Amino acid sequence: MARSGLLVLLALSAAFAAFTPLLLAQLVKAKLSYAWYDTAYILPPIGEIGDVIIDRTSPGNLSVLVEVQGLQRAEAAVGLCAQGDCEWKWGKLEPGEVRSFEFHGREGGSIEVRLWGAEQFVQSVGIYNLASCGAMEGAGKAGIDEVGVEWVDERTARISIYARADYSGGGDIGINLNVWIWHESKSEYVAHVFKGVAIHGPLDLCFRVLRLRIDVGPVKFLKDGTYHIKAHLRVRHGDREEEGSAERTIRVGRPVYHVVIRAVHADGSAAAGARICVDGRCAHANSSGAVAFELEEGRHAVRAEAEYDVSGTRIRYSGERDVYVSGDASVDVELRPERCVYVREFRLDKAEVEPGGMVAGRAEFVLARCCAGCTASLVVYGWKGSEVARLWDGPVEAHRVIAREFSFTAPERPGRYCVTLNFLLGPRAPPGEEVGRACFTVKATPRPISTVYVTNATVPAGGTGTVKIVLDRAPGGLSGYSLWFTTRPIVLLSNVTAYCRQASLQCTVADVRIEGVSFPDWARLSDWRRVDNYTVELRAVDLSDAVRPGARDVTLAEIAVRALTPGIAIAWVFNETLDDDYGYPIPVAVRPGVIHAAGCPRPVAGVMPGDIDGDGLYEDLNGNGRLDYDDVVRLFRHFDDPAVRECWWLYDFNRNGRLDFGDVVALFRKVP
Repeated sequence: MARSGLLVLLALSAAFAAFTPLLLAQLVKAKLSYAWYDTAYILPPIGEIGDVIIDRTSPGNLSVLVEVQGLQRAEAAVGLCAQGDCEWKWGKLEPGEVRSFEFHGREGGSIEVRLWGAEQFVQSVGIYNLASCGAMEGAGKAGIDEVGVEWVDERTARISIYARADYSGGGDIGINLNVWIWHESKSEYVAHVFKGVAIHGPLDLCFRVLRLRIDVGPVKFLKDGTYHIKAHLRVRHGDREEEGSAERTIRVGRPVYHVVIRAVHADGSAAAGARICVDGRCAHANSSGAVAFELEEGRHAVRAEAEYDVSGTRIRYSGERDVYVSGDASVDVELRPERCVYVREFRLDKAEVEPGGMVAGRAEFVLARCCAGCTASLVVYGWKGSEVARLWDGPVEAHRVIAREFSFTAPERPGRYCVTLNFLLGPRAPPGEEVGRACFTVKATPRPISTVYVTNATVPAGGTGTVKIVLDRAPGGLSGYSLWFTTRPIVLLSNVTAYCRQASLQCTVADVRIEGVSFPDWARLSDWRRVDNYTVELRAVDLSDAVRPGARDVTLAEIAVRALTPGIAIAWVFNETLDDDYGYPIPVAVRPGVIHAAGCPRPVAGVMPGDIDGDGLYEDLNGNGRLDYDDVVRLFRHFDDPAVRECWWLYDFNRNGRLDFGDVVALFRKVP
């Protein structure tokens, strides 16, 4: 090892340049005060360089005298390198002994004195860029170039301090170097080493760099843990002073590795400022979300937390994982939010509303970083589970306040209803997670009465015809019905008589029987049962929700009838039950229809009237195939003709069950 050290020193000597002739009769003297070593912790070196005196013996030649203070009994080598040549001299040192070593050589631009012993490089003093200068330029910056650590064994280290002082101008320069060593958090003091250097030279002598290396140690560490090394340099030149310092941390005991813990969100973004803890030791992450830890080999518990304030909404993230450390590594900890969506507001503009009235709402929310490249949806659902409004549907835009407004129509039925705000992340099936709820009340108002009526029909005696059963309006829609329909003459005899009396007619009860039943398209599920020739039971259900709230003139069924005898028959509905879309019963009044079985229509003033639209009413009295004002005039002029009076149901345009002048007015209003 000594031989390899000498080779290194010989290689370093190549930097030595020639002294200039301006150095005639100049003297440089270096004074190094001795270090103090605490032998409980630090093994002192074999010795230290004392004075270095440089003189000129003749033009172009140097004389260098080196004094070495012995600290241990050992053999040592002192070397001088100049102009690329290194010369070594060996000698024995005794504790407290001062020995001198003299060297001769040619002038050059720098010199370096080195002390070697016990197979280790101990100390060196280097003065570089030596030259003459005409005026004092003052001291330059001082600093610690490096704090190096070389491990002798797993519990013993040699610490090398490289100190530097830039210098220009003659006079005195003093250098003090202090080295401290603490255990763990600098609460337990281990050792302190002091080294001082004094340089003396004429005012016209300059050197740009003085470099001092001191080996502290080997240092024996008494227990495992982290040790902190601090080196502080102070350079004084006249009334000016410069300082510099450096620190280094080392670990003693089990192997320690450099592990970077990085806190990231699910979308891959860095959690800047996150609090990262490893086995209870915590630190805040930098702008990249990272914290560096020195960790022993083995398993460690890692936890990270982050919190963000988005306009007053606090979003909290956390994540944890176990990490096994076996070398230098970089580890990511994924942070997950407490919730994916933070609802700041979800409300309706009114708590009470009229049936079928409009309700407006507002939602305000903030999305968190839940996943990478995923989409989110926020949907308002109504009281029947159907979608009312879609407030957000797309990529997650995290950490910003999003506001949306919506509106919907309240139901017709009184009661309390609620809408919900539901959150869906990615491909999650509806309705997702409920994150908001708002309720309102539909006021109770008098419910309107609907009417189930049967259309009138004229059937030739011995022939067939059709009547319809119609619901005039369905405020809450129609989900289904059940009812009975009859043309039975015995049961309805009194009704027939009443109609004839109102129409001032002499009439008889016709025998009208039911041939068959057909249902409209909305009645996907329907059925009917014949009770007898005159009565049937009907049932139908709106499976496709085709009859919406507010519908009018809804056909419930069409009944095919046959007239066996002439006269008047009343078509009647009874035992009726109808339900709306909300499950409430529909209150109804029943209005029967009139079936006239006779030789009607008859010619009026020699012209056979016609039914233009097939509704059982004969509007075309002049027989020209259309409705015009002449038809109104002919009805008025022939109002009392038997052809009109005896076939009154054909001209009952106001549908009040009798013939009166209101029918003339009603026909007039129908003229396009």
